[in-house]
Amino acid sequence: MISIITSFYNQYGMNKLFLEFLEKYTTVPYQLIAVDNMSDDGSGDLFRAHGALVIRNEANFNYPHCQNQGAAVAEYDYLFFLNNDLLVCPDWDTRAIALMEENGLDFASAIGTNKMMTKKRTRVHVKSWFAIRYPFLKISNSYRSLKWMHQVFFLGNYEGFCKRLRKKYAGKTAEGIAGFNVLMTRRGMDLIGEWDERIQAADYDVFLRAKDRAVKHGDVKPFHVLWELYFHHYMRLTFKMKYPPFVGQENIIMPSIKWTESVIKEYMATADRIFFQSERSSAREPTNEYKQIED
Repeated sequence: MISIITSFYNQYGMNKLFLEFLEKYTTVPYQLIAVDNMSDDGSGDLFRAHGALVIRNEANFNYPHCQNQGAAVAEYDYLFFLNNDLLVCPDWDTRAIALMEENGLDFASAIGTNKMMTKKRTRVHVKSWFAIRYPFLKISNSYRSLKWMHQVFFLGNYEGFCKRLRKKYAGKTAEGIAGFNVLMTRRGMDLIGEWDERIQAADYDVFLRAKDRAVKHGDVKPFHVLWELYFHHYMRLTFKMKYPPFVGQENIIMPSIKWTESVIKEYMATADRIFFQSERSSAREPTNEYKQIED
């Protein structure tokens, strides 16, 4: 079983679509934890009606704080932190668990809208998505509008797109992270600690901490992207809507305050080089990029 953690402020339509895909495509029993940051559009009740454990905050807290709230009540050894503005793919959970176990990974993420297999493909994918998303958002951000833009983008065949991707990249992983989903084991979280609530770009802080642990202690592998799994990310919907200021916003720091620019550049550049170069290797044969780093 897995614990799925998400957080939100309003976005009823997106939350409804998130739940629809989650329930349709998740195959193992799961605990859903939803952190509600003072929503007033019924989103908390929506999650509750779908069986989620809803943590109701009386203010709007930042992303890493909400992840820690969810992790504190999670019951299972797999902690899957998902943004509420993404749609999972068929059998995502069983494949994620299998790939993480096969590759000895405690940290992983799925490929997605803003993290494809090559830089060029990522640019084309994002531009194509924005060309569809923005006109729809000007009309409405309702459930129907959000669902329509997804259907138009994938020509009504999201399952076919995911199936082709899985067939081409079966079993393939590469060091890196797509910053809207974090798949983590409890062991991994115990090794690097809870989310740093001072850093809003918390996914990348977790990536850097996992990489730092791998380099300095060697008892864990860095983050890897699971190429055969695609999550469609609507990208920064929250930032397009009005929302109350975060509690403790004055304490937020840039990653460069915690990490030196040289460390960030070294860790991220290594991951990007391995990630994008690995497209040239066999699409069907899993690679051991971590072994390349050690060598």
